[in-house]
Amino acid sequence: MAVEKMSGFPRRLRELRKSKNVSLRVLADFCDVSKSTLARYEQGKQKPTADIIVKLAEFFGVSTDSLLGKK
Repeated sequence: MAVEKMSGFPRRLRELRKSKNVSLRVLADFCDVSKSTLARYEQGKQKPTADIIVKLAEFFGVSTDSLLGKK
């Protein structure tokens, strides 16, 4: 099952990144992952680790629950 179908996480991640006008490179550097890895998160082809989810939430100033689509 693709990540996107499970949670909508890829869509939310991309929307957050685009709304803040942040490049893949900047976000990948912050998370200490490659640009291609981050792109795979946004495409729903790879699941991020819990540590990466926390870093992403911190970067965007949102909760991990919000990022993962939990209410």
